[in-house]
Amino acid sequence: MYIVDIKLQHPDGEIVRVRKVSPVANLRGARAYERELREALMERREPPGEAAAVLITPSTQEVHHEQPQPSPRAATRCSSAPRMTPKGAVLREPTLSSPPTPAGPRAPTFAEFLTEFMRYQASPAASRRGANKPGELREKQRVFDNHLLPAFGSLRLDQISPRMIDRYIAAKSSPATAKPSTRRARFGEPLAPATVSNHIILLRRVLSVAHRWELIDRVPAIHCPAPGAARTDFLTFAEADRFLGAAEADWRPLLLLAIRTGLRLGEIRALRWRDLHIDPGYLRVERNLTKSGYGQPKSGKARTVEMSIDLRDAMRAHPRARSPEDLVFCQADGRPWSEGQVYRAVKATAKRAGLRRDVHPHMLRHTFASHCVMRGIPLAVVREWLGHAESRMTERYAHLAPEVRSSFVDRLAGPPIGEPATGSRGNGQGDQPESRGNIGATARPQNGKTLPRGS
Repeated sequence: MYIVDIKLQHPDGEIVRVRKVSPVANLRGARAYERELREALMERREPPGEAAAVLITPSTQEVHHEQPQPSPRAATRCSSAPRMTPKGAVLREPTLSSPPTPAGPRAPTFAEFLTEFMRYQASPAASRRGANKPGELREKQRVFDNHLLPAFGSLRLDQISPRMIDRYIAAKSSPATAKPSTRRARFGEPLAPATVSNHIILLRRVLSVAHRWELIDRVPAIHCPAPGAARTDFLTFAEADRFLGAAEADWRPLLLLAIRTGLRLGEIRALRWRDLHIDPGYLRVERNLTKSGYGQPKSGKARTVEMSIDLRDAMRAHPRARSPEDLVFCQADGRPWSEGQVYRAVKATAKRAGLRRDVHPHMLRHTFASHCVMRGIPLAVVREWLGHAESRMTERYAHLAPEVRSSFVDRLAGPPIGEPATGSRGNGQGDQPESRGNIGATARPQNGKTLPRGS
């Protein structure tokens, strides 16, 4: 049995003292119980545990919470009550023969721990994939500086409780009637559920690392808010045609490639001529360009994306550099276009096309995925072209093709593939769905050879 003795003075001068027997008879449990008692006293709540008597000393205005004395048999095993120290809490092994057990080392504050945590995230031991990428480190530091540090920076890691975390979620979450936050949202404004969920995941990562390093006894129970439905705003087929028709000659190849391949903006900016295989009809995505320079694609591995007929024609007509290592899309001096320049070009093109929506480069990626699904391309193929690490990221587009799914089930009534159709309904070619466009019109098997259309 362990005895926890805490003396706390509130800002208004009131002094509260609690002396209780820990319900868990080991040092780790007693320390956890001490934290619960201290948190309850700070919030002026009834201390957890058995009912306690409240004693008020008029001269000192002290409030004492005395737990009922243990039975005589238990008292014979307990040592005398520990004396108070300036630090407030004392844990004593109750047996007469054992010396007092000193309290463990003080847990660092959230702000103190972040320096070592960020160094760890930049090391190869950070995860199974290795060190965090520079962009990931910048994003984590931004979340710490703008959100988590103002809320938890002064607290010790062992003082962060589930209630505090839930309060943070409530303060940061936007009401149901509020608009989702933008990427430029300032600190203090309501944030989208997915953004708040990312904050809590990062906070849990910090506490988990601290627990693995034995700086805290346990990780508080954390419930992440539901991220909500992902936004998949895209251009319709008619809007995409108007958008490309309004593009300037210098920008049209880049915008056409974005809509026909779904590459991320950093992947488009890093594309080299050696990555394009125009005659076979495909391109390789092997690099990504961020503020930190060239690196791997976001998924961590290269991929192959098919090229549509109109894209191949556009790339044949695009001015080609002399070296295969040169960039496909670049300025006159060979430097890549900046993110801001591409954003402004997309905005200007959408304005000339008369599109009254917030069109941005990533919407062109959504447009490619949506058009693929609406043309009947299987989600597994779309996922491979987009470079999604998880299938759930691609499944957000599944609702766009209900008529395609219904045509698949009609195949159960048709003849096996390869046998002639006898009296089958459809287009006279069995139950194969009609081709609705040229996205992914060519198929390239594992050996790299291109099959003719319709094979």
